[in-house]
Amino acid sequence: MRNRAATLCGTLAMLAMSASVAQAHAPDSVLVTDTRIRVAAVSATGAPRTLVTLLVPVPVELADAKTLQYQVEPRANIQILGRLEGTVQRTADGTAWRSVVLTLRVPSDARVGLLDVADVVFRAAGDQSFAVPIVLRVPSVMSLGLQGPLEFSALQPGDRMEFDYRVQNTGNDVAVVGLVVRAPQGWRVRDTDTLRVTVQPFSTADVHVALRVPTASAGGEYLIRAGVHFAGRDSAAAETSTRLRVAALEVVGRGIMLRPLTVLTATSEGSNLTAGVRMDGEVADGVFLRAQLLPQAPRSGIEAIALSNVGALGNPFQASLSSRDWTVDAGMVGAGLTPLTGINAVAEGVSARSTRGGREMVMFAGRSGLRGNATGSHVGAGMWWRNEMGRVGGSVSRMRETFGSGFARELSAIGADWSGQVRDWDLDAGLAVRQFGGGQHLGYRMQGERAYAKGRVRLGATHAPGGTSAFAAGVDDISIDLEQTLTDRWRMDASAMRLRDVGTSGFESRSTSVSMGHAFEWSALTSLSLRASSSVFEAEASAVGLGRFGSASHLLSAGATRRVHDWALNATGQLGIVGRTAELADGSVNEVRVLQQGVQLTAARSLATLGQLATGVGRVLTGAGAGQPTDVTTAFARLSGTPLNVANLPVRLTGDLRYTASALRGALVGLRVGAATPLPGGMELETSIERNPFFVDRNGRAGWMLAVRVSAATSVFSPRRAGEGGLVYLDRNGNGERDLGEEGVAGVRLRQGEVRVSSGRDGIYTVPVGVRGRMQLDPASVPLGLVLHPRTASAFGEYRDLPLVPTGVLTIRLVIEADADGRRPVVSLNTAEVWVVDADAREWVGRLLQNGDVRFENLPVGPYAVKVDLTRVEEPLRVSGGEEVLVIASDQLQHEVTLRGRTVRLIQPPGRGGQGTGRAGRSGARSN
Repeated sequence: MRNRAATLCGTLAMLAMSASVAQAHAPDSVLVTDTRIRVAAVSATGAPRTLVTLLVPVPVELADAKTLQYQVEPRANIQILGRLEGTVQRTADGTAWRSVVLTLRVPSDARVGLLDVADVVFRAAGDQSFAVPIVLRVPSVMSLGLQGPLEFSALQPGDRMEFDYRVQNTGNDVAVVGLVVRAPQGWRVRDTDTLRVTVQPFSTADVHVALRVPTASAGGEYLIRAGVHFAGRDSAAAETSTRLRVAALEVVGRGIMLRPLTVLTATSEGSNLTAGVRMDGEVADGVFLRAQLLPQAPRSGIEAIALSNVGALGNPFQASLSSRDWTVDAGMVGAGLTPLTGINAVAEGVSARSTRGGREMVMFAGRSGLRGNATGSHVGAGMWWRNEMGRVGGSVSRMRETFGSGFARELSAIGADWSGQVRDWDLDAGLAVRQFGGGQHLGYRMQGERAYAKGRVRLGATHAPGGTSAFAAGVDDISIDLEQTLTDRWRMDASAMRLRDVGTSGFESRSTSVSMGHAFEWSALTSLSLRASSSVFEAEASAVGLGRFGSASHLLSAGATRRVHDWALNATGQLGIVGRTAELADGSVNEVRVLQQGVQLTAARSLATLGQLATGVGRVLTGAGAGQPTDVTTAFARLSGTPLNVANLPVRLTGDLRYTASALRGALVGLRVGAATPLPGGMELETSIERNPFFVDRNGRAGWMLAVRVSAATSVFSPRRAGEGGLVYLDRNGNGERDLGEEGVAGVRLRQGEVRVSSGRDGIYTVPVGVRGRMQLDPASVPLGLVLHPRTASAFGEYRDLPLVPTGVLTIRLVIEADADGRRPVVSLNTAEVWVVDADAREWVGRLLQNGDVRFENLPVGPYAVKVDLTRVEEPLRVSGGEEVLVIASDQLQHEVTLRGRTVRLIQPPGRGGQGTGRAGRSGARSN
């Protein structure tokens, strides 16, 4: 009797607790009351990112009810598809109630275990109601990812490297994994080859790896392979590789490479033949020399443009000797100090910089020659240290200039600098005493920048009295910049600046500018921007009677960018007021303000192996009187890097066509075409022809110019000696071996260490004796439509015979087909991942076009297996066909992969009769 009473009390307590829990989770519109009775649960099993459909039967206690209502009360963050409330209908014969059909979308971050999804509450007339719990069983899904560095270059024997591999647990269960790192023979990775780590679901863990390059390792490329596997399993769940490029311990052929050049120019003002020379190379261990002696730039702008088009225009003399810790420059050098003690370039001189152990030193000395008739000298030096306080140091400089009229000026400066971090601010400050004009003046500069989660702020101020345009700046500058990210797609920025510059001889200029704008990413392919800006410039002569002038602009501009297929489109428009101010001879001031409006459209597209194409049009309308052209129309088309094959020689073309029309100068058309090609024996030829109406000759005609440059490369220290040779050949079938009828390829440039060679007419090349390491070729010299065989490119052994493989273009289309019941899922395929695997198990990644279409360009010929990852697609899909494809040379191949929806599970619990247990069964029906 006592046991029965205890059982009855326990049952009443459980019913009361169930009622209170139901009230705590029920919304305001819940149909149940405190008399709710919870019955046996309906359970279902579903993996993350799947759809589970189940039937919820009406409790047998309500079998005789006349009317019946139901309501679904969610209890977990799981989306429930279907009606969440309504009236239950009877079957056709009226003997039983229909079950409530619900579909659950299991989220991608659902962890393993049981989830209390919802309560389905049934209510008949009166206050009595029954709640059927829905329980979801999430099975364990084990999946891993692995990321690591792709490449380390310029390694030396004996170097120590430390880096991290990131293990990603993309499954929903705790994973105990092991990382196996396989290095080349003789390389040691830590103390063990297996590193264990525990990773929580949907999180990452970093594994630190340290290794040392063996001191006896030969130069070349090495591969480190890493794989991650679950504890107790031998097969890797994910793999990655890291390429190591190690320099040879001894480089044969080290020394100076002499590159003489000869340039022929022919312009509308005459012709000229000039010559020059460039030198570069390693003169000692870790010490490099770069020097040039180029033709003196003529005064005629037309001939200078011709020289520039073929890369033969520069400083007449420039030399640099550098190593890892120091650099010495001669020729046109820069001061390289601070804004208070001198930053602008000096003329001919010498500068030196050394950085070692946290200490930095700079010295320079030169003579002035930038001001025409001015002569003088510039000298300076600085030293800084890095410690726990930041970067601390100082610098000193002196400038003296004398003009032809006898006027001279001097400026001496000595200053101290500090930069470091205080709390979240990066600060930079300096103080200097500047002596000029018989007096001493104090200058200062301050700058602070702080970056936070969604923005950045930067403040700056500079006061530098007594500067000159040829040396240290003489400005008063105050600026502020703000950036703020409002949402994932919307960001704003603002800036303001006030500048006073007395560096220009005879004038003092003042400028004020304010700008504010925002950028909004409408979608992954479209972005919008809007900006308002205002700037005012004034210049006033320091001497009486020279007058003053100025300009102003207040503009509102809008822009939009969009990617359509392979095109990057950009449109900008502006509307505002521009003006000018000028003091006339009689002392009066003439001020003009006019309306300005304009629009510009540009488009650019990468043509893969064919280079880059860009084009655009624009039109700007400006009222008369502001000193600007009143009506300007522009258009351009530019093609760069287009490869051709002329007489088995690789040629790269560039073209530029420009059109400008204005009310002031009429229509002007400019055209430039250039070509560059390597020649056998280390020689190179580059030509350029241009008609430029913006530069006129002495007769006032539009200038045209032609330039031809021929250069060669010769080793000064190491004459070439016949050594081992190799062959560059056309591998037509892509098998990696030379078959009968596969001819050699000429004009391909190759490099081994510091030695550069080219393949001859029959594809044969030779290298100096004793050079070690794998031969590498210049991709730009490979004829159009060919690539180096991937098997050769990915290996790290020595290869003397280099096969070039024809390529094709493959486009894979994902097509969703209806299943047997006519169901066709409507989902976006932009999140699907598609790649192909060749016969050597190498993976190739393509370029996403639209709706899941992927294009693979320059794909070597041969068979490929198509791989599709659909885990990120909104609805589960499966691949039903199209997993093999054969790529043929020069073929535009389209291949379809058919997809279908996965089967949907319907779980039917057993009926609850008078003898039923009231528990859901484990078996269920399966339906397509």
